[in-house]
Amino acid sequence: MPRKTLLYGDDTRVMRWVCERIGITPFDDYRAIGLVQGNALIAGTVYERFSECDVNLHVAAASPYAMTRQFLVASFYYPFVTAGKQRVTGLVPANNQRALAFDLKLGFKHEGVIRRALPGGEDLLVLGMLREECRLIQG
Repeated sequence: MPRKTLLYGDDTRVMRWVCERIGITPFDDYRAIGLVQGNALIAGTVYERFSECDVNLHVAAASPYAMTRQFLVASFYYPFVTAGKQRVTGLVPANNQRALAFDLKLGFKHEGVIRRALPGGEDLLVLGMLREECRLIQG
């Protein structure tokens, strides 16, 4: 089986792959990191809505096993260290309990609810993580 490697510099491919899997519209201003196995993209993180202190983070994976520690460290290293942001924001559909549990386990904090933000009247949960709360980049 081919080894998994980080993919930099193919932002458009990663962004389209992530957006397709999580059901959102592609972005105009973004950066992305992917994880490939052989030639297949198996995970991706897209960053958008950059502000002075914050960036929105969107993550998708072909399977839970694609979320390697190497990929997760790279996914948080970029906004907190490379881009120098103080926080990252994640938006999770309220009915996506699997994603919510994963994000909370990573260290995100539930910060609020955007009511009826999605088609069908579904709520969107606002999650946030501060740089000093990110266990993946400590040390």
